[in-house]
Amino acid sequence: MLRISGGQLKGHKIFIKSSKVKPTSELVRQAIFNTVEVENLSFLDVFCGTGIVGIEALSRGASFVCFVDNDNSLIQQLKENLLKLEIHQEKYKIIKANWESSIKILEKENKKFDIVFLDPFYNFKDYQKLLNSLSPIIHPYSIIILEHSSRTKIELPQPILIDQKTYGETILKFISLTKP
Repeated sequence: MLRISGGQLKGHKIFIKSSKVKPTSELVRQAIFNTVEVENLSFLDVFCGTGIVGIEALSRGASFVCFVDNDNSLIQQLKENLLKLEIHQEKYKIIKANWESSIKILEKENKKFDIVFLDPFYNFKDYQKLLNSLSPIIHPYSIIILEHSSRTKIELPQPILIDQKTYGETILKFISLTKP
């Protein structure tokens, strides 16, 4: 069980049945939302897993959240949690697809996001490809938040690193793809 740490749904719990995922910790979620204001902004949660980060964004006033994951059981659990929390369907979209397909879907729909949260699976390697693929679905001012293990070294030659925070073995990178 995970607890929502802020916003209108603060204190509510979401249920997780899967042991396949390691949800973003409450400390890291608080760091994200203390660094980036989400109120009235659109939010994309790629590799959403439990959906806790996107749900937290909705709780804190995001205008719309798109959840992306490729796992049937996680998507089903996410739907159940959104229903239990009584979050209106017009506030979110769920895409069951891998990250590459989901970005193509969103590009075809002409969707653009203000904030993108990326928390790829443990052995993910295509960070630069993932970041480069986001251009068609973000605004020039969009912020990308990348969560990864401190054991994973990530080179970011093109994107501009705005900020970086470390919490134990978790690193948060705040990135802008727009050059100053």
